[in-house]
Amino acid sequence: MTDERMTEQELEDKILSVVPEYPLSISKTEAWRDVGGDKKRCLDKIYEMIQTSQIIARPAGKNRVVLISKTDLSRRKEFEFGLKFQENLLKECREGFRKLKSGMFNDAGIVVHCEPPLPMKGKKFGIQEGMRFNRKKGVVFYKGTTHKIVEEIQIWKIKPSRKRIIEHGLAVMAIYHNALLLFIARANLQRSLGIITKSESEFRIAKCEMVIDKHFKRLLIENPKDADGLRQYISWMTFEIERFRI
Repeated sequence: MTDERMTEQELEDKILSVVPEYPLSISKTEAWRDVGGDKKRCLDKIYEMIQTSQIIARPAGKNRVVLISKTDLSRRKEFEFGLKFQENLLKECREGFRKLKSGMFNDAGIVVHCEPPLPMKGKKFGIQEGMRFNRKKGVVFYKGTTHKIVEEIQIWKIKPSRKRIIEHGLAVMAIYHNALLLFIARANLQRSLGIITKSESEFRIAKCEMVIDKHFKRLLIENPKDADGLRQYISWMTFEIERFRI
């Protein structure tokens, strides 16, 4: 089967079947020859798998040829290597955001939630004609009824001139964050199957959570003017764990 007829998951499974486990290794070109099909598509998939630590890459020899191996994350050493790799990738993402010194977000207004809910005119959100706000009392008056303000949420919008850069940066960061969620899921399953001990599983999960916490704290601290906008956009993102091997 050539890769043109494979789904993305079938191509990934095929690559994992030809790449040996560390300490054995092969070059990316050798892996493509064993997989067959379009070289660029195969190498792009290998690169993607390196980014999520399913495969590890190490330069070797005088020419620094990149050799790849399949990771065995049941081993402490391989787990820590993969975790450090993901931590460094997240650091690179933060450095990219920090370079955007002129700001990333504009204030797009406030969403007000009330009890009972304010009526909407058609599908239009926001302040309608005739609404009167009394923020001291925490209420909105509208057509003879009083609505208690439950919360006011500041809304941020990416600056149009930075939209492509910021959305790309957030999407890349999500890939690396997903890899850490996968590490946590794998540690749980490895514990359940008796591959690693309960204490080892708890150690690995705690290490992953510490990397995630440190990353987001530093991201917000390093971008104080955009912290609220970043928090909003990240909280609205969809994170997902792909199919994976234990």
